Amino acid sequence: MSKLIGSASLTTTDSGTDLTNKGDLHGYSTSNTRIPVGSNDTVLTADSSQALGVKWASAGGGAWTSIGSDSLTSAGSELEVASFTAMDVLDVYYRIEQVDSSTQPLLRVNDDSGSSDYITRMIKGSTDVDVTTSGVALGQTATNSHITEGHCLIFAPDSDANYTGQTMVFMGNNIDSTAGTPQTSNVFLGGCNNASTDAITSIQVLMSAGNCLGHIKVTGFDY
Repeated sequence: MSKLIGSASLTTTDSGTDLTNKGDLHGYSTSNTRIPVGSNDTVLTADSSQALGVKWASAGGGAWTSIGSDSLTSAGSELEVASFTAMDVLDVYYRIEQVDSSTQPLLRVNDDSGSSDYITRMIKGSTDVDVTTSGVALGQTATNSHITEGHCLIFAPDSDANYTGQTMVFMGNNIDSTAGTPQTSNVFLGGCNNASTDAITSIQVLMSAGNCLGHIKVTGFDY
């Protein structure tokens, strides 16, 4: 028994679609066309106004973006992030250690320390409520050495404009830095309305008096 094995000729050129660089793609408008690779960290996006119907563009919302951080490994007056990018939501992670006794951890916007902009309601444990106008109270006033750690979310109702009337919610707990164990009666949940109409240009975490140690990191998210 015999078998017939056929053959075919293949062209080695494809006019208009030859790719020349790593990452190039095939495209089409009125004919087959090469789409050059885009810049780093861009994504291919549909756009009917473009000749090929697509373009390379920066990635849209959907990921948290690092805005800034600060650390104190020796005693200092405050932790601060002062280089700001306006975004829809800000997440402020804080870990602040008390250095002097009888002080309270605070978060401030634009280093505002003496206005009535902050109206804070804070639940400590199960029943206690605090109100402060000197900053967002992140924990209770304590005489013993302690660390306060948690997150504060800042929502901007008018998006990237100026954060007018920011709404803040936070959660965290106090840790006895001597024993190194959580004080479960001092778990904090709270919220704050900031009546300021100023754009956010900086965020500070500090003690109500004296110095502190710790770390702050601010990230942002756009819808």
